[in-house]
Amino acid sequence: MGYKVFGDTIVMRIDPGAEILKTVTECCEKENITGAYITGVGATGYCRIAAGDELKGEYCSSEYNEKMEIIHLTGDVTVVNEKPSVHIHVTLAGRGGVEVHGGHLEEGVIFSNCEIIITKIPGAVLKKRPYPEFHNWMLLDF
Repeated sequence: MGYKVFGDTIVMRIDPGAEILKTVTECCEKENITGAYITGVGATGYCRIAAGDELKGEYCSSEYNEKMEIIHLTGDVTVVNEKPSVHIHVTLAGRGGVEVHGGHLEEGVIFSNCEIIITKIPGAVLKKRPYPEFHNWMLLDF
């Protein structure tokens, strides 16, 4: 991983074989980021994404063990239990762009490249679990 800080913006390169969430989280911890917007593009060699029904607490994960383009990556950094928490959604294109898949990123290993831009938000953005019936559902707390 390499990155450069430009004021409130971090431009990051994630190396082949590195895991996206782990790498972004490490950068956020090192730079003490407590609130941010994330965007990026790249290519994965392995990716696990999920989507589901929050009311039922059911999530379905899909795994892709092939080279896929990250045509859109977006997310945020908030604080959970006093630590940076990275939440990312991705849209992936495989098989020549004919198949498109998207959802909540659970794990993603970089195939060849990934560029991430982290835009800091002044202050801390907290998440909390206000409704136990929503299982892992978390809301921003301002």
